Amino acid sequence: EATRDALGHMIAWVGKPERPPLSIFAPWIDALFGSDNIRRVANVLRTNGIASSAIWAEDWRGGKDGALGYELDEDWKIDRTLYPDVEAMSQEIRGQGFAFLTYHNTFIDESADIYAEATAAGYAIKDADGNPYEFTGIKFTPSTLLDLTNQDGYAWAKGVMGEARTVGSDGWMADFAEWQPTDAVLASGEDALAVHNRYTVDW
Repeated sequence: EATRDALGHMIAWVGKPERPPLSIFAPWIDALFGSDNIRRVANVLRTNGIASSAIWAEDWRGGKDGALGYELDEDWKIDRTLYPDVEAMSQEIRGQGFAFLTYHNTFIDESADIYAEATAAGYAIKDADGNPYEFTGIKFTPSTLLDLTNQDGYAWAKGVMGEARTVGSDGWMADFAEWQPTDAVLASGEDALAVHNRYTVDW
């Protein structure tokens, strides 16, 4: 009784949560290697009656064979070699009842298609000298991060990432938001240590 009352008081205070999309309630499949393979995986799942509500194209930004096997590119924009007809492909698998999901992470890797633009515009976190704060990223290459306290950079990133929506993505994994260095210099002037945990929420 007390538990039920407590739940009622909580709901009265904060309201009921919105129902998540129905795609949340069945397994998601990570399919790679481009549009044709996404279609093949979708057909195998449906033909064999395998429960799945979403297909996740982690390499929609590109990928290639590397020293450790298949490696994702650190680009922020779609790879039209792997996904030349992503708009049509995403519509097709949606027609089969799948959500189409993509991928983003916070790294502005020196190999990324947006690196020069982001760093020249001052959208990256800074070091004490005012230069982009570089560290060894997830691929063991020089990387920096988007400064989420820079409102111009925030708006720019939102626009770049929004490309995924325009090509048919229903959402994406927002990865690697725990890497903000605690000694970075931020556009807001806030202490980077104090912002470190908030970065994951803002991202």
